[in-house]
Amino acid sequence: MWPKGCACCGTSWWPTGWRALRCIGVIEDEIERLELRNCRCGTTLAMAIGTPIPGYVALYDRADVARSRASELCARAKRIVVDATGEWRASVQARSARA
Repeated sequence: MWPKGCACCGTSWWPTGWRALRCIGVIEDEIERLELRNCRCGTTLAMAIGTPIPGYVALYDRADVARSRASELCARAKRIVVDATGEWRASVQARSARA
């Protein structure tokens, strides 16, 4: 596991230096958790940091479903607004034509 090497610039990182690198995120799936940090040269490095938190992946799956549903509801709301705007314009035009 240590040292963690950068394939781009060849720098070797030990725990103290690794913690000093900018952490840009964590990727987690059913198998493992990977911590992502940027090397000084800009290359993104990944380090396995353990097993996933129970329920973490399921939470992300539920979040994806919620985002998808929210997107559908937003699209429906936009259609309703467009329809209502069109109906309003038609009623205004009809009133002005009568006047």
